[in-house]
Amino acid sequence: MSRRSAWLTVWAIALAALAAAGIGGCKSSPPEEDPNAEPTGPYAEIDRLLPRLLAMPPWKFDGRAQHYADVTRVAADPTGLVDVAASDVGAADAALFQECGYKMSVARKYKQPDSPQTLVVAIHEMNDGDAAFAAYSVVAQGKPLSGNWLAGKQFDTVGVAGAAGAPAVANASKIVFVKGRYIVTVDHRGATVPGVKPVADLVAQNIFSGALKPALVRDLPTGHMVPGSELFVTGRLAMDRIKGQLGPAGELLTPAVLGSGQMAVATYEADGRMNTIFAIRYASAGAEAAEATLKGALATAAAPLANSIAFQAVGNTHLVGTLTPEEESVQQVLGDLIANLGG
Repeated sequence: MSRRSAWLTVWAIALAALAAAGIGGCKSSPPEEDPNAEPTGPYAEIDRLLPRLLAMPPWKFDGRAQHYADVTRVAADPTGLVDVAASDVGAADAALFQECGYKMSVARKYKQPDSPQTLVVAIHEMNDGDAAFAAYSVVAQGKPLSGNWLAGKQFDTVGVAGAAGAPAVANASKIVFVKGRYIVTVDHRGATVPGVKPVADLVAQNIFSGALKPALVRDLPTGHMVPGSELFVTGRLAMDRIKGQLGPAGELLTPAVLGSGQMAVATYEADGRMNTIFAIRYASAGAEAAEATLKGALATAAAPLANSIAFQAVGNTHLVGTLTPEEESVQQVLGDLIANLGG
């Protein structure tokens, strides 16, 4: 080897070592994200619902947005989707989402300069508004299986701007609301609701959808209804989840009674007493069969349980009832409900 070739070889090795150590050249780093650029790519539609930084100073991005979906879509999509069961949603609620009709989620973290405060905005897209309200009502308005949703929550006290009529619940540092086909959580760890409400407002204003509840829920009488007590059940997992909230008689409302129907439940308060009303709607027929199933269950039930539920079919498409039949005040509510259903 010539002297010139030997020196060239030495210099090449030295430069390679310097580059590996990050010395003598610019160390490569991921390109900085434009905080106000229009979202692009396969998830642009849901990413556009996230709040822009210009509207929420002094918050800054803390890493990139993370996208989630069910395991089937994750396996078929090479773009970095993560199983939603591994997110803050948790495995049990992820399964409930999928039963209701789930598409995907996006979650984004934000931070403030020179501050330990963090903010997390998560948006969960469902198939339609009914699916979104069904999942929301069970995991947010109902009793969650874990602390991933809300603890110490208050119903309908938030008034999220841009989501007029959309249900919302909150605790000391977190807001959850549903609008259109989206369930949204805004979590400011260690802060209070006034600190996160402006961010929730921004997301709600980005969702150009109506805030109507499912038709069967809207059929429930509103007089004396406890705000935020409505539950909308469309499958076995949800049915099993809510039974414990309905008292002993709730155990009689089994998946066999629900069948392929949809169930709306709400709590009413009159004279200091709480009454529970339910209505099940079947696609074409099934109410009479469900009524027979319930009667069969009652025939073998203990007397106190048998006395804690009353029900009747309305045509062959609806089954309505109460879990507090001894209360006189519930009879008027039931009458109003039957009238709303055309009975």
